[in-house]
Amino acid sequence: MQGFQKQESDLLNCLEFNLGSGLVLGPVCLAPCLATLRQSRCASWRKRVLQRPTSWSALEFWPNSLPWTWKLVTARNLSRNRQLKSSFVNDWIQLGKLRIQALSTPAAILCCWLADGMRLKWSTATHLAIGLTLMSFASAVLNQVVEVELDKKMKRTANRPLPAGRVSVSTAQWVGWFTGIAGAAWLWLALNPLTAWLGIVMLGLYVFVYTPLKGVTELNTVVGAVPGALPLLVGWAAAGNGLDIFAGILFAILFLWQLPHFIAIAWIYREDYARAGMKMLPSADETGAFSARQGAYWALTLLVASLLPTVLGFANRTYFYAALTLGIGFLASVLHFGLKRTDARARVLLWASLIYLPLLLLALWLS
Repeated sequence: MQGFQKQESDLLNCLEFNLGSGLVLGPVCLAPCLATLRQSRCASWRKRVLQRPTSWSALEFWPNSLPWTWKLVTARNLSRNRQLKSSFVNDWIQLGKLRIQALSTPAAILCCWLADGMRLKWSTATHLAIGLTLMSFASAVLNQVVEVELDKKMKRTANRPLPAGRVSVSTAQWVGWFTGIAGAAWLWLALNPLTAWLGIVMLGLYVFVYTPLKGVTELNTVVGAVPGALPLLVGWAAAGNGLDIFAGILFAILFLWQLPHFIAIAWIYREDYARAGMKMLPSADETGAFSARQGAYWALTLLVASLLPTVLGFANRTYFYAALTLGIGFLASVLHFGLKRTDARARVLLWASLIYLPLLLLALWLS
C-alpha cells in the first residue's frame, strides 16, 4: 500500500509540475484527472487503474500531439467492442442474406423501369427497394428459424448465427415477423396493393411451402424457384401498370436460371444435405447423371426463354445476340459438368451461373 501511495504521489507531483509550467492547455486537460486522483480513496479502483495494464493502459502522454494531454484508454476493451459490433452486424447480414438481395433488388428496380416505359421515378425506386428488402429479409430470417435444427447438422450452415447460438431463435422470429409485416405495409401504402400481395406470396411460399418440402421431395428446388423469381414481378408491379407478358418472360428467365444454379450447389454440398435429411436432387442421385441431364434441360429451356424478348418485340437484336451468346456459354458449363460430375466442375457451373444472370440483365437494360 505504501508503494502504491508513493507511485500516486510521484504521479501527482509530475502532473502538478506540468500544470505549473504555464502551458495554456495543461489546466484544461489535466485538472479533471488530478481532482479525480486526489479524491479517490478506493483501493480497488486504484488497483484496477495502475495494476492491470492489460485492460487499462493507465495515463498515456502524447508528446507529438498537444502538450501534456492525457488519455485514459481501454485498448483491449475498445477492440473487443468493435469486434462485437462487427460480429453483430455480420450475423444479421448473414441471417437476412443481404448479399443475395444485392442482386435481386437491383433486378426488381430494372423491371420497374421497364414496366414504366423505361422511366424511373426515384421515389418509386426507393419505396420498392425498402419494401422488397424488408420482405426478402423477413423471408430469409424466418426460413432459418424453421431450419435451425437442420442447420446444426450441416457443416456449411452450422456456424450460422442461429445454430451457433449467437442470435436467439425467439429474437430472430420476432425480427422476421416485424420486418415482414413492415415490408408488406410499406409496399401497400407507398406503392400499390398488387405489389404488397406479391411480396406476401413470395414470403409465404418460401417459408411455409418450399422450406418444409426440403424434407419431403426432391422437387423442392422447383417449388423454391417460384418465390425466388417473384422479386421481378414485385418490381414490375411497383410501376403501377399491372402485369403483362413481358413480366411473365422475365419471371420465367429467373425461374429457369435458378435450377442449374441450385443443382450445382446441391451437388457440391450433397453430403451435408444428406446428413441433415434434406431431399435434394443430387442427394438421391449418387452418380449425378440424372441431375446433370435435368440441368441441361433447364439450361436449354432458359436459352430459348431468354430470346423471347427480341422475338416478341420487347428488345432489339443486340440483346438477342448477347442472350444467345450467354445462353450457349451457360449451357456449355452445364454440359461440362454433365460429362464429369466433380465438385470442381460443379463450382465452374456455379460461377458461370453467377456471371450469366447479371450480364443478361445488363444486356436487356442496354437494349
